[in-house]
Amino acid sequence: MCAVRAGCVVQSEVNELRLVSNYVNEYSLVTSGVTDRELSPVLRVHVVCRDAGQPVLETVHPVVIIIDDVNDNAPRFTQSVYNVSVIENQRAPVVCTI
Repeated sequence: MCAVRAGCVVQSEVNELRLVSNYVNEYSLVTSGVTDRELSPVLRVHVVCRDAGQPVLETVHPVVIIIDDVNDNAPRFTQSVYNVSVIENQRAPVVCTI
């Protein structure tokens, strides 16, 4: 018995993902660049696989990838020192907006 080789491609509106063939009929879905949750929190692709038989058999499988958020942006302050005034004898909490 011999294995039928299938060919697979990824269909996507974004070019961030591609399929890499690991072995016969085995693929990895890998990123082509840096993912950014702020730009694309969810990636939706379809993996399409076709065999080499006659007639050609095809299957399409949707894949949804949710990008996890990481704190990649450090907080920024516009000044090195902030001064606020607080009136004495105020009940807590006292909120100072800077």
